[in-house]
Amino acid sequence: MYPKQLAARLTVLLCAAALVGCATTSSGERRSSGDPELITFEEIRSSEASDVYTLIARLRPRWLQTRGRQSIIMPEDVMVYLDNARYGGLASLRNLSTGGVTSLTYVDGRTATQRWGLNHGHGAIIVSTAPPDSR
Repeated sequence: MYPKQLAARLTVLLCAAALVGCATTSSGERRSSGDPELITFEEIRSSEASDVYTLIARLRPRWLQTRGRQSIIMPEDVMVYLDNARYGGLASLRNLSTGGVTSLTYVDGRTATQRWGLNHGHGAIIVSTAPPDSR
């Protein structure tokens, strides 16, 4: 076999392996969109999770981790916003069905504090239930 033919076949095999690896995880869940700060509509629909907390725990567990206590006086949590209105802390995600959710976005602590003020040192999760162009 000539070197060019061997290289071409190897390239095809590597591409095929990469596509298979990106399609699904071992549990059947779709892999991430590539953006660690976003869970897309496609990812939500392909998941078998019934509530938003479980969905995030499966797809982006890092979002659920607090980074230690920010204040002794005012303990903080990751804040949750539902269509840009403050909804609660992480526990509130267990009450939200994935049914109407169109996307989830994580905002880091620094950006969340700049945007919404104190008590956002652990970040925020924005739950969107309508496509951005319909709001």
